Amino acid sequence: MSINGPLCGFDLETTGVNVATDRIVTACVGQCDPQGNWVPKTWLVNPGIPIPESATSVHGVTDEQAATGLPPEQALSEIDSALQSYWAKGIPVTGFNVSYDLTLLDRELRRHLGRPLTIAGPVLDGLVLDKAVDKYRRGSRKLTSVCEHYGVALDNAHAADADALAASLVTREIVNNHLAGFGLSDLHDRQVLWFKDQRRSFISYLARKGEVPSDTNTAWPVAPFDDSAQEVAA
Repeated sequence: MSINGPLCGFDLETTGVNVATDRIVTACVGQCDPQGNWVPKTWLVNPGIPIPESATSVHGVTDEQAATGLPPEQALSEIDSALQSYWAKGIPVTGFNVSYDLTLLDRELRRHLGRPLTIAGPVLDGLVLDKAVDKYRRGSRKLTSVCEHYGVALDNAHAADADALAASLVTREIVNNHLAGFGLSDLHDRQVLWFKDQRRSFISYLARKGEVPSDTNTAWPVAPFDDSAQEVAA
């Protein structure tokens, strides 16, 4: 497989941004083929905890809507199976800041199914790649801004299916424009190093400002599991 073969787009919308305690509300795993055809599978998940208004304002899902979603045990099993099926076919999983999504999925699998997420194939993270190839570009690095920079359409941002497709398309653009000579496995391995450098640079930047980072993780694509951080959300 290559970057111009089929890609798996992956995205989660959640109750918040804490990978240790927040929960999945919606998810998308879909296939984007070289012609741009998009075949998504989406899930609405009952997170089992209230969705803060700040999260609903981003993805639009209310507690009432989420209450009609699948039980997390069923949804998580299906989401994991979908990802594993793409890796089994040699298709890379793509996302944007996908280490957040994969880490939160890992914590949810541990919480509800008693097992971690297995990364069984290449992962491509549009955010890590963009920062690596265009380190000093000014401006926002949010998905909407990076899509605009690379000429990728993003309709209905913060819906899991829209973001998953856009992440696949923008990742393909970044690789074709800047990293065309690299294979998928090589790109995966290089992102491990690039992410570590990017995080260390950001942590050093905060230190120079006298600020203490809330997150010091430098591992990619899944942050190490810390059992002490797994608090039960109210």
